[in-house]
Amino acid sequence: MFGVHISITSIAILAVVLILSLVGLLIYLHPGSKRATSVPGPSVIDQENGNTNDIEIAGSLQQYLFQTHDKFGSLISFWFGKTLVISTSDATHFAPRSQVLEIPEFIFENWKSCIGRESFIFSRGTDIFQRRNNLEFEISAKLKEKYAHIFKKMTAELVKKWSNQPEGDHIPLTRHMQTLSTKAISKVIFGDYFDNPAHVLKLHKSWEKCWNVVVSKGKNEPTKPDKEIANDSNSLREVIEEAIEYRWNDKKDKLPVLIDGLLRASNKNLSHQQLISDVITIFTVGVQSTVAVLTWVMFFLVRNEKVQERLRKKLREPHSLDIMPESLVDHKYLSAIMKESVRCGNIFPWVAKQQDLDVMFDKKHLVHKQTPIIEAISVAMNDPTKWTNPTQFNPDRFMNDDDDVTMNPLQFTPFAFAASRHAPQDSLIYLLTAISVGTLIRQFHIKSPSACDDNVNCDNFTSMPSNEEIWITATEQS
Repeated sequence: MFGVHISITSIAILAVVLILSLVGLLIYLHPGSKRATSVPGPSVIDQENGNTNDIEIAGSLQQYLFQTHDKFGSLISFWFGKTLVISTSDATHFAPRSQVLEIPEFIFENWKSCIGRESFIFSRGTDIFQRRNNLEFEISAKLKEKYAHIFKKMTAELVKKWSNQPEGDHIPLTRHMQTLSTKAISKVIFGDYFDNPAHVLKLHKSWEKCWNVVVSKGKNEPTKPDKEIANDSNSLREVIEEAIEYRWNDKKDKLPVLIDGLLRASNKNLSHQQLISDVITIFTVGVQSTVAVLTWVMFFLVRNEKVQERLRKKLREPHSLDIMPESLVDHKYLSAIMKESVRCGNIFPWVAKQQDLDVMFDKKHLVHKQTPIIEAISVAMNDPTKWTNPTQFNPDRFMNDDDDVTMNPLQFTPFAFAASRHAPQDSLIYLLTAISVGTLIRQFHIKSPSACDDNVNCDNFTSMPSNEEIWITATEQS
């Protein structure tokens, strides 16, 4: 039998190794170390700011997600200040669009001066279900048809404006799309009150002052004094209250609008301040989303003349039907262009949620409840393993249901604006876009007088093709 001799020195070395291993594990997993998760991600030097400086250097959260997912894979972690955030670009991890979940407050912190702290965005617990239900907008075929006629009338006004301009004059595309979006969204949310152009202008000016503060905060730029910000907010709320009062007192047979659900709730469990904040929130979401979709679609058509010409030919075919809700299914190429524009433009780059249960990712990464989780939509929409040549604008990828299509980009409409959350792809945003773009391209050949390069603006929660105005010329076609 052999004896085992262990020296005191060996025992001491073993003890030191064990202690160091335990300390290392604690440092890795302790929140103060910024490694409170097994999900891979960038290291952190500044314990107070986390990775926020890296986000600023990247230019925006959207650009940071692209860079970080490219480096670490489809599941990443990073720190927004002292808050651990998980981001996934794997669409199988995305929650169903119909699901209602809490939204991490820090994501929309800068919005508070514009929309108010009482917005449904900041609701918690069971309250969030009722608040989101107030925004449900069931769209029947009959209602779609009525709104289609309204959108056609608005588009006809823009056609007339472009037709009356001297040939070769430069047209500010972004500004015109913003005007059209504001008029349409004001009508969808409030109804007849904003048939008056003066009311639309007053609303837009009041809202723009408040929104500019949000954008400045997002860029860490200086803002106006707090007193001036508060005065602008009060002015916006006064405009909203006037529109709401008009809707309340309008007794004639009315076209259903988005605030009707909120007005019904205000008789039950919605306070006045919550009502005003929710209305400002949906107006903000609606305008930002609509102007982004319209501008990106037109931008891609300017930059891809062959696509524009092919669309015009299809729209001018003898059997081509007028663009109405019931005929949209026949306008497959127009629909494909809209989908590809939303995908390729990364218009809706991400959504964020907090779940009340622990979540296991990839059978090995435990994410605790109430941890903010970002669904990196734009990263998923540019995944080369899912999309062929993802950076190329190619509407044909949506012409066949089984060809190169993993998801419908239109389903990511923020908060299912102007639709039911069970069918966000049916949002009135896309009906307006189809009618407006189809009408304008059928009648005009549009092009840019100079090089039309992208200088993508990611300052908002949607993206825009450029930080600058996009100038075009429109030549009427015989």
